[in-house]
Amino acid sequence: MDGFPSLRKYPGAIRLSDESFVLQLLDIAQSLKAHDIKFVDLIISHIGAINACKSAERKLIRNGSKLRLVNIDVPGM
Repeated sequence: MDGFPSLRKYPGAIRLSDESFVLQLLDIAQSLKAHDIKFVDLIISHIGAINACKSAERKLIRNGSKLRLVNIDVPGM
């Protein structure tokens, strides 16, 4: 997300730092864990978010979570 400053010029566009996005994904994962959900499919239409998603999954793995994030990259969606 940090690598695409040109997207900020559009009215109403919001921006999250990679760190904030990772924390949101981890919070969501923790909530889903309580419901015994094992996989989350993420449909990513912005290539700049992929590294943050991978970072979140690495943190889940390091923390012993069995939840996995599956990235479905759909450029231009």
